[in-house]
Amino acid sequence: MIKFGNAISVALSSLLMCVALIGVVSVPKASAQTSERLPNPYDAFRLADMTPDSQLPLLGDRFRIDDHIDEITMVFFRQTQSRPVVLILPDGSKWYSSRHPEHVRWESGPGFDQVRIQNPMRGPWQVSGELRSESRLMVISDLTFQADPLPELIFRGERLAVTGRFSEAGEPIEQRDFRNAIEMQMYLVSTNSENEENFGLNPRLVGEFVDDGRGLDARARDGEFTGEIDFSVPTGSYIPSYRAHTPLYQRTFEQPPIRITRLPATTHVDVSEVAERSHRLEFKVNDAYFDPADIVLRGEVEFPNGELQLIDIRTKQGDSLVQRIPNYVTGLFSVRATLYATSRHDGREIVAQLDDYEFISRQPEPPGPSDEELMQQRLAEREAAAVARIEAEQQAQRSQVRILMMIIAFNLLLATSWIVWLLWRKGMIGKRGAKPAKKGAKKAKK
Repeated sequence: MIKFGNAISVALSSLLMCVALIGVVSVPKASAQTSERLPNPYDAFRLADMTPDSQLPLLGDRFRIDDHIDEITMVFFRQTQSRPVVLILPDGSKWYSSRHPEHVRWESGPGFDQVRIQNPMRGPWQVSGELRSESRLMVISDLTFQADPLPELIFRGERLAVTGRFSEAGEPIEQRDFRNAIEMQMYLVSTNSENEENFGLNPRLVGEFVDDGRGLDARARDGEFTGEIDFSVPTGSYIPSYRAHTPLYQRTFEQPPIRITRLPATTHVDVSEVAERSHRLEFKVNDAYFDPADIVLRGEVEFPNGELQLIDIRTKQGDSLVQRIPNYVTGLFSVRATLYATSRHDGREIVAQLDDYEFISRQPEPPGPSDEELMQQRLAEREAAAVARIEAEQQAQRSQVRILMMIIAFNLLLATSWIVWLLWRKGMIGKRGAKPAKKGAKKAKK
């Protein structure tokens, strides 16, 4: 049985943030061939195939070597044409590529340094140089963490229960106090493929492991740590990394890459624009991935006024993937649902959160006139148009009569004036007026 003090000294922990890791690979003493020849530094990531998938974290430009590492190989990737790195030991002494102890093997090239050390000094180390993000740190230790293998293909929004166990020199750790001192987390580290959605994504925390008998953990303090992992992350390829912490030590353990793809299930709502007619909520699940006769959908619809409508669909019992939402309130609706299905690919039971869905219901427009009302309206418009046309015709006729009367009156006036002028010119009008004046004059002469 391992005492608490010894167990703490064996403890492992926290996943190094892979975006800023240096490669420190411990080499088994029995591997004579590996000791004779340094591996290609550009194949540093392949060292994981030769050694346990555990790492030491690099905090900025610092890392810590504990007393369970007898031999290490450090791989530093740096900017092109930059100078070799400088190692600063815990006691403050400095090692250079051109000046270091004889038992240290140092190889430098354009853009990399590889350093192998036997019996390295325990404590905090520093590295000075223009390091690149490809750098990483891997170690061999008696203390290991073995997690259940993950499926190669995981759907975004899927939740999985993952169990892992710690061991020392291949034997389970029985010291309960030691297990209580461990904090365990899981991160997803993007492989940074430029063609994938997760390119450039920082390591994402997706779950924590416990051994307290709560949640999905079966039994408390049985040496098995259980985590509920939420894969609600951008799609793409990731390296699963487990980060363990103890009061004294840190370790990181990795698994083979996995791929996260979009969940082949969607939510859609046909919003009703008619008062008192329900909205139509429909879920679509791709039959090529899931058995359509074995689907359960559970969730809720939140109304704008805070009310909730439960979603509980079971296709095996004859339910369709359609549900009605009453339309008696306007505003923003939210739909949240979880899919329980059986994968056609590997028979796995899938539990995945669908993307949240929102829609807006607006106040419906007032109902328009009926067909009969429209017919009456058209008849009234036609009658009004006929009356207006008749009045317009009558008005035109009256106008024509007035114009004709004016023309006739003008012509009569013109004719009368012409006749009077003729009579005056012939003297007929003037002679009759002059005769009385001559008779009066004759009488005056007499």
